Amino acid sequence: MNIHAERPGLASSGMPPPPVHLLPRIGSSGAGTFLEEGRLLKQALAHCLPPGFALERGMRLLDFGCGVGRLEFQLVEESRDVEIWGCDIDEESIAWLAAHFGPGFRFFCNGSRPPLDAPPAHFEVVLALSVLTHIPDGWCAWLEELRRVLKPGGLGLLSFQSVIPFVKTVGPATTLHRAGFVVDGAENDWEACGPQVYQSNDWILENWSSVLPVQAIFAEGLGFQSLAVVRKGPATGKPAVLQPFVHVHPQNGFHGWVDYDPWKPRNWWLESGWCERLEPGPLHGWFVSDCAPLRSVHALGAGGRELPVTHTSRPDVAGAHPEVRWAVDAGFTIPRDALLGLGSGKHVVTITAADWDGRVHWLRVQVTIR
Repeated sequence: MNIHAERPGLASSGMPPPPVHLLPRIGSSGAGTFLEEGRLLKQALAHCLPPGFALERGMRLLDFGCGVGRLEFQLVEESRDVEIWGCDIDEESIAWLAAHFGPGFRFFCNGSRPPLDAPPAHFEVVLALSVLTHIPDGWCAWLEELRRVLKPGGLGLLSFQSVIPFVKTVGPATTLHRAGFVVDGAENDWEACGPQVYQSNDWILENWSSVLPVQAIFAEGLGFQSLAVVRKGPATGKPAVLQPFVHVHPQNGFHGWVDYDPWKPRNWWLESGWCERLEPGPLHGWFVSDCAPLRSVHALGAGGRELPVTHTSRPDVAGAHPEVRWAVDAGFTIPRDALLGLGSGKHVVTITAADWDGRVHWLRVQVTIR
């Protein structure tokens, strides 16, 4: 049985949504978006599963830090065959879940330190989504606890905050790359979402792998947070670092994007980013500066190889930015032949734009050539 990426949540069965006052505790935007947030989260997780992996009858899955069940609302169909366990430090959320979910679910409270109230080698899958992102001290003890409750060969999907959220909320990317591990708001209590922990990909690969070997990292694979896929067992091969979404440098008043649908591939391990086989033709995108028209757009492949870029008209972008009179000239195109010239395999292409006020914006996209 696979995780179903497109199934509706419990709203269709008449189950009430969680109390509104519990939603801010999981960072939800509100009751109107709660189910959609869970649907997209489940869809992303399904795309990050290793090729060939499937949930089978009799398996157990633990959602460590489940909150008020954003993901559990989407796992009702799976709960018919798979035991879905959830735990959280918030007693009120756990009490609400236990009172409203059916027999395929089990919920319990955990403390601020290990252990969990679960037997060793009990779960085939463990999730920790937006949990280790708030644990500046004791992260290793919690990783060891997740390893304890995982069965040999068990799979873990663990989220972390990396470059994009760090740049957006804290400081320049070079600070995180240099330090590897940064804590912001260490004094924050849980009502303020607690401390914020940021880690570089290299730090995750070096430190988490010493406890649970990392098989892959999906950069911003959950949209804002990144996801590490880990296994209980010996390390096997070099971890893959994949980028399903466009990696956009945060820049106020300067916007950009590449035109491709990251949800189109069924498995991001095999087809991550813009894929020549899925999206034949050139690579299109756009930049819009609120301050001044574009002066230049450049694209670089691996090793600093410059790729040709042509400017194009984008009436659709102009329609989305009616206040920017030069937005119609926002488009750019990288010819397909130039991308094919990179050779087969996965490549990272960085596209940089400058406006006539001297402001610079960039985005990065993974390109897969087959």
